[in-house]
Amino acid sequence: MRTPKRKEVAAYSLLRRIYNKIHIKTATLPKRMDLSFVTLNDQTYKRIKFIDNQTPKQFKDILNKFTQKNHFPGVFHHYENELWVEYIEGDLLDVDNMNDMICKQFAQLYSDLYKEDAILVDSQPYEDEIKNNLEFLEKMNIITFEDHQKLCLLLTSITPPQIWQGLDYTDALAKNFLLASEDKKLMAIDIESLQTNTLLGCGLAKALARWMPESHFNQIMEYIQSQNVPTFYKHMDFSHLYFRTKWLKTLLLRNKIKRLKQNLHLLKELA
Repeated sequence: MRTPKRKEVAAYSLLRRIYNKIHIKTATLPKRMDLSFVTLNDQTYKRIKFIDNQTPKQFKDILNKFTQKNHFPGVFHHYENELWVEYIEGDLLDVDNMNDMICKQFAQLYSDLYKEDAILVDSQPYEDEIKNNLEFLEKMNIITFEDHQKLCLLLTSITPPQIWQGLDYTDALAKNFLLASEDKKLMAIDIESLQTNTLLGCGLAKALARWMPESHFNQIMEYIQSQNVPTFYKHMDFSHLYFRTKWLKTLLLRNKIKRLKQNLHLLKELA
């Protein structure tokens, strides 16, 4: 038997890995996994090592639900704290080349996600979290007292009695999607961004806040509403406020001050 050739490459550069280790020591919310790409002969896989054994099993179960939909890399291997998934060849999503076909695929991906395990829950815990985030941001001088007051009034006016919660692809950055070389199918490749028991709409809210033009966002939302999905879209204003307060707070806790300053407008424009 000939042993297959093996090559393993870390997903992040050496400088990035050093940076991550420094953040671990300074307790600034480090990532809870390690990523690499393993090539066996001519087959490549993404290898994800978690710090526990339960998390990879949860991701495996989620991915297996969507095998037929082909939105995500398929599961290749699961062992203890490791999950290996397929490596998809393709081109990362180009923001400048978004078109109707891509918008429709983007919308279909989220429609399929939001149909899975969605439930209506009391909105109070999410409302309380937004209030706490706003209070913290004011105490840290990230927002003014006046902006705090305006955003609290906004929160009161847009909070529904109940809100849709379920499965979302939360880290919806352009770099986390690609068009597969084989068929130009839009794929979400950052499987670690699949989060359960999450306020629906947060992934879409992040896409709009970070990179997606409003025209494409509106087009995507229009298509989603035409599908048989939970009516989360009726409360997207709430999801936008929830995402933006939580994200800015997280940037501060992770000591990403430059990025925080660059995105303060996200709350100010809501106020």
